[in-house]
Amino acid sequence: MSKGDLISEGARSRVYRWGATDVVKILDVGISQEEAQREAEATRVAQSAGLPVPMVRDVIAIEGAWCLVFEYVVGQPLDEYAAENPGLMQEMAMRMASLHQAVHKVKAPQLRTVDEWLRTRIMGLELPEDALKDRALRTLDDLEDGDTLLHCDLHPNNLLVDDRGELYLIDWCNACAGHPWADVMRSYLILHLAKTSLPRDMLWLPEGFKTFYIENYLDDDTDLLPRVMKWLLPVALARMSEGFVHEEAELHKLLRGQEDM
Repeated sequence: MSKGDLISEGARSRVYRWGATDVVKILDVGISQEEAQREAEATRVAQSAGLPVPMVRDVIAIEGAWCLVFEYVVGQPLDEYAAENPGLMQEMAMRMASLHQAVHKVKAPQLRTVDEWLRTRIMGLELPEDALKDRALRTLDDLEDGDTLLHCDLHPNNLLVDDRGELYLIDWCNACAGHPWADVMRSYLILHLAKTSLPRDMLWLPEGFKTFYIENYLDDDTDLLPRVMKWLLPVALARMSEGFVHEEAELHKLLRGQEDM
């Protein structure tokens, strides 16, 4: 079968139509079969738990690149949907928080740990000096473990809204097991960084979206926010390792304590 029209393009993959009912996610050449299988496994864990995710059909290779075949969910990314429906912005932030809570009710001890994932990214980051990396790694030593399912990239560009208004959570390539606060910090940080986004990335979202998300995830228990923020240093350095140049200045401000979230 040959791929059809391009549907979307991410930092490390492209998604095309694949027959009448499916799509194929073609990973960049160099991404290993192990990484493809890891995403497929995490998606199956989520699906088995009843979470709203596209069904994964297969892992295949096309012209030297590993690919995942999923059922085709016709939907609009939540960032675009919220921009076109500003009156629903608060509701969409609340629903994103509710879905994230549902993810964190699932146990996934078979997945790699978030500690391993963060450490690998931090250790591979090139910085002028290693003191900040060393501090981040020591911080991880003191943070809580867990075996909860973590998406590790849950933000409006990875949520699809179908024609009935239902949400689907896609792109489980970063999924891990660990403590939910790590996952919440990652989402909260990405929402904060949305103001730096380029047109090809997540659309700019109003500051209120981030606030509604975190307040609803924490059920308005503001005493919990400092526990989430303990994850800022390792999560921010791991994000920096992804090479989004337009985010670097903002990340440095946060790490130097020159700006609050």
